[in-house]
Amino acid sequence: MKKRGTKKTAISLTLIGAVMLGLFGCGVVEEKIVTTEQQSTQADVQKAEDEMRPQDDFYGYVNRDSIRSYALNYKDSSAGAFDDVQNTVNQEIISMVKDIANSDEAYEEGSNEWTVKQTYNQLIGYMEQNTDAAKKDYMEFVDKVNAISTKEEALDALGDLKNEYGIFNFISIDVDTDYRKSDQNALYIFQKNYVFGEILEDFYEENSVRKSLYAFVIDMLVMSGKSVEEARELAEEYLYYLVDVACETDFSLLKAADPYSTVQYYSNQELNNMLSGITMEEIMKGLQKESPYDGWYVQDVNQLCAMLKAFDEENLDVIKTYLLCAYVYEYKQFLLEDYDVLNAYTTPFNADMEAEVEECLIQILDPQISELYADYYFTEEMEQQLVAMQLDIVCGYEQLIHDADWLSEKGKDELLNKLHNITFVYGGGKKCLTKQDNLAIIGDDFYETYVNAKVFKYNKFERMIGKTPDREIADMSSYIVNAQFESSNIFTITVGMMHAPFFDVNASYEKNLGGLGMVIGHEIGHAFDSNCIKFDADGNYNENWLPESDLEQLSERLKQMEDYYSGYTVMDIYHVDGTLTAGENYADIGAMECLMAIVSDTDGRKRLFENYARIWCEYIEDSTLMEKLVYDEHSPSEIRVNAVLASTPAFYEIYDVKPDDGMYVAPEQRVSRW
Repeated sequence: MKKRGTKKTAISLTLIGAVMLGLFGCGVVEEKIVTTEQQSTQADVQKAEDEMRPQDDFYGYVNRDSIRSYALNYKDSSAGAFDDVQNTVNQEIISMVKDIANSDEAYEEGSNEWTVKQTYNQLIGYMEQNTDAAKKDYMEFVDKVNAISTKEEALDALGDLKNEYGIFNFISIDVDTDYRKSDQNALYIFQKNYVFGEILEDFYEENSVRKSLYAFVIDMLVMSGKSVEEARELAEEYLYYLVDVACETDFSLLKAADPYSTVQYYSNQELNNMLSGITMEEIMKGLQKESPYDGWYVQDVNQLCAMLKAFDEENLDVIKTYLLCAYVYEYKQFLLEDYDVLNAYTTPFNADMEAEVEECLIQILDPQISELYADYYFTEEMEQQLVAMQLDIVCGYEQLIHDADWLSEKGKDELLNKLHNITFVYGGGKKCLTKQDNLAIIGDDFYETYVNAKVFKYNKFERMIGKTPDREIADMSSYIVNAQFESSNIFTITVGMMHAPFFDVNASYEKNLGGLGMVIGHEIGHAFDSNCIKFDADGNYNENWLPESDLEQLSERLKQMEDYYSGYTVMDIYHVDGTLTAGENYADIGAMECLMAIVSDTDGRKRLFENYARIWCEYIEDSTLMEKLVYDEHSPSEIRVNAVLASTPAFYEIYDVKPDDGMYVAPEQRVSRW
């Protein structure tokens, strides 16, 4: 089921733009100062920005110098605190991999270190001298696909694609915790949003994307031995099929305020009645796996039905085209020497680029590197401070719940039970790799190891079917700069988050509270947000687990929260979607209320507020910001800071905020989670 995570998002603050933020305004003025006539304007704006006060725009006041220092390269649409930390983590991984690869230590066979060293050396060797193994496998697969004449043969080829080459993306099947019965797993089919790197909605709306995909499909078909004329006909047929799929896709599901409302359970028989020419049992048989379940959770059943029409006997050319393109899309770097056309779609492995080697290893050895990164960089001192902070924050939430006089006593007991039943997963979580896993991955050369690793990675599908979820295995890699709360009442925080400005073992407690503490408080706050409040203490979906009177109060408070955030704008024009962002806003407001229950002195709160603003510092392109306003469930970063503080009584006291100040919000318009 969809996870609630700490993602980065921000408002565009230009180097010369002074921002004044109030309840009904959060504006950015962007000017490009390039002429003599505009120099006086630049000086005036620069002066205004230099004189920015915390009472008018706290986010800008804290972050103005950092934002001035950012410059975007051609690949990026944003830069900020999250990016800085992720870059630091990436360098740590490069250093770790190099240390392991260059070490004289004789690592135990089957250990993670041994696996990384073997794969690293194979990769360097492969760059120096390719083999013909990849071409041989490709040609055999092409022959098999071209010989397909029945639905059963097409399903068999799809199974080979998954089980022999680790490619499993025709439909988005996954195994995850059953969100109605959190003590077991279930099968999910999520909406498919990407086709060979292109976003399906963009394909639906933009002719340039269709042309790009059309050219790719033609090239892949010609590469497989088709004539240009035949390739064009098959590519047109495939694109018409994708248009039909896009027309049946409900793209509004991507921006649903309640993601759990987008998933519906269907029995196998119910799905079979809707499908044309294929059954769910045949799909599982084609994937060479039996299912112990009698149904599926499906996010977009109309899209699913449209996609599976490819398995009608009359549409087999569509599935054959997909199979050929999917294979090459995954293994194109290994086929470059033999097929020049692929130079338009990828680049060769480059031994001189450390970052590329690291990225390639992460791509195929993600579980191994995740476990190693946690071993290398998650110290005992970090864990001790993290656990102590988490305990304080839980105590803060206990106090908030106890003091919430609008809750019934039964409601308080239920919420406290949920709070105390959260499973906390730190660092990299429980190790799950075995020596046997690693020994099975390493092949005779890098290509074979790559194939084995992909098959292992995507066989999570098989390893989880029919099993009980392990609550102590992290759902994220340890090097990802993120934290998340799962509806099954599990909170995960990674080693990647344990960097300044989020966390520093040598920083003050209050400063760390404003960083990592705010992240922890935010994620715990998701247990009680407008979406996850529908899940009980055991993580089961149950909209009636709280007393009706409490649910009514929650509904009223939710409406106030939605209205409050919908009043904020970016660029003085575009309003935040208070409904879309309600869950994240709830978590932000609740987290700050929790931290105020922990820190009571003025200096400590100042340090906390300032670092809270720093962790959301980001410079972002306007076009990216506009896209986030439509699809991102998080409010823009500047609003995440200023809107939260504008509803925090202590902020008014510390900074003497008055009615004429930009940060001021009338008391009756402020919001509170608790």
